[in-house]
Amino acid sequence: MRLLLLIGICLFTSLSSNAQENWRKHYKIAEDLERKAQYGEAAEHFRFAWVLKPSKRDLIYRAAKNYALIKDYENAAEAYRALAGRKKYPTAGFEYALALKQQGKYEDASRAFSSYKEIYKGKDAETWARRAEMEIIGCELALRLPKYSEKPKAIVSHPGITVNSSATDFAPMPVSENILYFSSTRGSRAEIYRAEETNGTWSSATLPSNFPNIPENHYCNGSLTPDNQRFYFTICKSIESWGGLTTRCEIYVTQRVNNNWAIPQRLEDYINDPAATTTHPNVVHNGDTEILYFSSNRAGGQGGMDIWFATRNVNGSETDFTMPVNLGEKINTARDEITPFYTLENATLYFSSNGHPSIGGYDIFGSTGSHTQWERPVNIGYPFNSSADDFYYVLKQSRSGGYLVSNRKAENKPTTTDEDIFSFYFPNVDQATLRLQGEVFDKVTGNTLRDVTISLYQQNGPGDKSLVEAYFFPEGTFELKLPRNSRYLLEINSPGYTSISQVFNPSSHPLEQELILPVHLEPEQKITSSPPPVTKETPTEIPPAIIEDTPPAEDVPYSTRGQSPADSLELITAAPRLTGTYYKVQLIAVVHYNEDHERYQPVKELGRLDTEYIVDRKLYRVLLADFDSLAEAKKTLELVKKRGFAGAYIVEYKDGQRMGRI
Repeated sequence: MRLLLLIGICLFTSLSSNAQENWRKHYKIAEDLERKAQYGEAAEHFRFAWVLKPSKRDLIYRAAKNYALIKDYENAAEAYRALAGRKKYPTAGFEYALALKQQGKYEDASRAFSSYKEIYKGKDAETWARRAEMEIIGCELALRLPKYSEKPKAIVSHPGITVNSSATDFAPMPVSENILYFSSTRGSRAEIYRAEETNGTWSSATLPSNFPNIPENHYCNGSLTPDNQRFYFTICKSIESWGGLTTRCEIYVTQRVNNNWAIPQRLEDYINDPAATTTHPNVVHNGDTEILYFSSNRAGGQGGMDIWFATRNVNGSETDFTMPVNLGEKINTARDEITPFYTLENATLYFSSNGHPSIGGYDIFGSTGSHTQWERPVNIGYPFNSSADDFYYVLKQSRSGGYLVSNRKAENKPTTTDEDIFSFYFPNVDQATLRLQGEVFDKVTGNTLRDVTISLYQQNGPGDKSLVEAYFFPEGTFELKLPRNSRYLLEINSPGYTSISQVFNPSSHPLEQELILPVHLEPEQKITSSPPPVTKETPTEIPPAIIEDTPPAEDVPYSTRGQSPADSLELITAAPRLTGTYYKVQLIAVVHYNEDHERYQPVKELGRLDTEYIVDRKLYRVLLADFDSLAEAKKTLELVKKRGFAGAYIVEYKDGQRMGRI
């Protein structure tokens, strides 16, 4: 009996010794893998170590964190659940609820977030309660948003394994309707690849042959300027593996030289803060101004990764940008805002955030505005967003569809542990054209006019237009099919009536297949005085010309010129030249101005009426002046729009100079 007992003790001691040795072995392997950013394998070894040594709960905590990093939500939830409610791991309950949410288990997640709010009483309980409440709002949003529809606003699909791989595929950049550049870690590091679609089938991804050689480090996250002459991208430090936002990146630019690209230049330290990561460049041109949006966790932001912008003159030095400016608290939060994409034609910024209420982790949001003036971001919903992470939203040039990146499950993609590129298109939209329908009326009587001529011009740039076609509609109703890849000027005429011109950009309406455009023309009036002659030219940013009674009185007029590239016309005005920055509300543009006209009576109490005569266009801008602050101008603008000037907008002035539209 003693012998059996002794054998049992020896056997137990041997097994215990082996277990001790094995858990330490797994632990050392896990730590080494974690240092190399191989988080998935590290998580498995931390978990194996914990199974062999369950008293060391730090092991399962380390496993949970690594599972969360690779977005293995199921294993992360199981690991965090083993720690929920334990004081040593105060955020485990929150992370457990978050892992449930990202599996799409919204009701379970909502209950878990509510339970965490009630149980956790640490010093920072209020902060975590606010975060939990935001996540509960996100769960409610997910349950409320329509997930499926007979007529979905977009169809999202997985392009397959020729574009995507078992590694991380991200940062799509369409350079044409069927050619896509993107980034991938399918090799030993993150690199930029090219793929081409032909008749619905994608070619295998290849490395572009003419791109500069980037040795050793990761290079990814590309953005091409609209003129195709400059390419911005990031070079990121390579430790072992790509770690997403945990990998420090800097923005570089290369310029096209014939059919090749020059040696990349690193942007200056004031862009690439040495103490931060700077990534996700997105570049747009507005006239002669190049605007670079990017994401960074540099100091001075709202917290976490924020979206910033900097500008340079297109004709200036290659890397001479202004100091970066934070987009502000409407866009940025205490958490992360990443992957900006700005559409100039409808002034909308698309970006991803885990700091605004989301139906997953990172959701895609849209906000209209520019610089630091933005509307409240709107979650763009299903099918663009999912319970997983969704980012890198980008549209094709035709605006018929685009791409995004997600780790959601899909056909040929059974897990959430890698990010793939998804394509989408708008099924209810003619891929190539927009149908514009309308009717032309007498503005006074409301009767439909006959013998209408519409001249369609293609706008090639500021002041540059070419006639596409002149159409005759004897009954006054019209229908035009406009290709979406151009910008147009419509000049509308009828005998005995004042013609008007209207700028139209089909790509600003990506979700519509047809638009209705009612047109009202004013009868021509005999002018007894000698005002400037009427022309058919109307600038892009001002309302159509309207005839009024008498020319304006002049009061010490002077000549000046708009200061922005898009608004540099010569003008004559008698408005007071104030010092500093101030604002006016532009009401309308007319051929002749009469201050006593009845249309101005409702707004006269809101400010002084000024005029600016545009020499080249022979039109008068009518403005309401002056406002010391943008906030005051915005309040006035709201009142002005309600009083008959729906097309009004705000203009900034500095030291008497017109700086441009806000």
